[in-house]
Amino acid sequence: YLRVNASKAVIVCTGGYEANEQMRDKYLSHANRFRALSDNQGEGLQMGLWVGADIDPAPHASNIHYNYLPSDPFGSGLPWLRVNKEGQRLGNEDIAYSFLPFLDIYSEEAACYQIFDADYDKYYPKMVDHGAGIFRSVPSPQFIADAVSLQTTEDTSTWSDLDKTWQYYLEMGSMVKANTLEELASQLGIAYEPLQKTIERYNELYDSGCDVDFGKKPERMHAIRKAPFFGIRREACVLGTLNGLVINTHMQVLDRDRKVIPGLYAAGNASGGRFFGGIAQAMVAPATTISRALVWGYLAALDICVDR
Repeated sequence: YLRVNASKAVIVCTGGYEANEQMRDKYLSHANRFRALSDNQGEGLQMGLWVGADIDPAPHASNIHYNYLPSDPFGSGLPWLRVNKEGQRLGNEDIAYSFLPFLDIYSEEAACYQIFDADYDKYYPKMVDHGAGIFRSVPSPQFIADAVSLQTTEDTSTWSDLDKTWQYYLEMGSMVKANTLEELASQLGIAYEPLQKTIERYNELYDSGCDVDFGKKPERMHAIRKAPFFGIRREACVLGTLNGLVINTHMQVLDRDRKVIPGLYAAGNASGGRFFGGIAQAMVAPATTISRALVWGYLAALDICVDR
């Protein structure tokens, strides 16, 4: 433990509580089946509560992402067919990225599998939608190459097309490739017979031009018939929690009577009052929470320096 005797004030900017099971049970129960991507325990929030601070009411909003680079493929929001471990289709794959993980809650392992075939280059352009949030498309091969080179020692100088990036993911084991659906199911650990029936039904819906099962747009449908077949396991994870200690416009922390607690400020994911009206952040712009920490922390520091 470290004791700090601050001469003017303290700014709590310690992040959220995504790795704290008790806090998630209380404030983020809708995302309880998703693992945390950090070890944040919410100590800053707890210290604020100990001195009488108020906290945003539950349920809190969450920042949920699927698998990450460098080992996991981009395109987790692409509306390819998604199934669970039992080989069953989960729902309309064309919904906003931030809500896709909530389809996975109903599966045994809170995960899903994207399935597509060798004709992906023909229907992939129709899958892309830059207006529906990040990860709705596979970025350019150069973007992926640069991102991978920053995090690994992999030589990405020859990556010039999508096939090159796919090959990297296949070698990493985060994407699988098979000549038959039965082999694909075996590699992914999916029940084959239900998967076969699901794909037959999906192809039938594609041929009819109408998804009467889940209402997916016809232009986002695709047949799965041509070998080789591809599969990607996607596990949703809580990247961060977004609600926290109640603050005013000066970033000062308030108690349950909405009175200022002298000398206490909060910024970033430790602060509240920003994400209301939904249980998941609509991820249409990267770095939203980082900017909140930078800007609000700066404004809090300015306020501390003002003589009152």
